[in-house]
Amino acid sequence: MLFFNDALHGKPWSAEAARQQWISMAGSTGHLITGHALLGISNGVITHTNSETASTTVHFGTPTDEELKDYVDSGEPIHVAGAFTRDGLGSCFVDGIEGAPSNVVGISVPLLRRMMKATGISLTKPWRNADIVRPQ
Repeated sequence: MLFFNDALHGKPWSAEAARQQWISMAGSTGHLITGHALLGISNGVITHTNSETASTTVHFGTPTDEELKDYVDSGEPIHVAGAFTRDGLGSCFVDGIEGAPSNVVGISVPLLRRMMKATGISLTKPWRNADIVRPQ
């Protein structure tokens, strides 16, 4: 969810809503909030639970009217929280971020690692025997 102008904004679901949201966000700052829940399960029984949120500050650029029209017409901002992506077409209208970049694209990798550690689960242990391509 994007916290902006004292309100939470999810997916706009229409081109006009995405356009209006971008008009209000242009040149300002919002906070992309992501939340995760982690369950530890052993023999079909939940043994651990953990849920947390993380926030990344997003500084929005100011697209021209033509750029905004082209972006909305692309369809990308209609189906994404906050009407923008950091790793797609919308990235050219993001002037900067403060915080973990992965918070903005879905799974917050730093938050997941902290949650796993708090639950006693190793993030890196599966790497030991994995078929990972390593630089030569």
